[in-house]
Amino acid sequence: MSQTGDTRVAEKQLAEREHHRAKLDVVAISAEAAQVYADRWRRVQTAFVDTPSEAVGDADRLVTEVMNERGYPVDDFEERAADISVDHPTVVEEYRAGHAIHLAQQYGDVGTEAQRQAFVHYRALFDKLLDEGSGQHTPRRHTDTNGEAQS
Repeated sequence: MSQTGDTRVAEKQLAEREHHRAKLDVVAISAEAAQVYADRWRRVQTAFVDTPSEAVGDADRLVTEVMNERGYPVDDFEERAADISVDHPTVVEEYRAGHAIHLAQQYGDVGTEAQRQAFVHYRALFDKLLDEGSGQHTPRRHTDTNGEAQS
């Protein structure tokens, strides 16, 4: 297929995604709800030290919960990713990568480094959803999965 054909296909897919996304009632979440989610994220992240595979699953579920509260459909991962790609194109691939690691660990042994990467991927989308959703664009301090503070 020519480069022009690839471009046309990609533009058509993006237009379809944008059209679908425009039909959704995506809403902001309150600053209070954003703080509750941020606190829950810190607890999940702390749990990573002792139970990384459980924590990755919890991170996946927490991101999905925030998406649901914001108004994104959450029944189908591919639909979620497509909707997120319209609003957050810079982190959709991170979301896909984190989810892929989460699924892989359900079917086999995934190393701690891959699980740590999944966490980093989920955090990128989580932060975007909270910052945009609450209307507050303030940086949150995080601790990485080694317990070191990060901005």
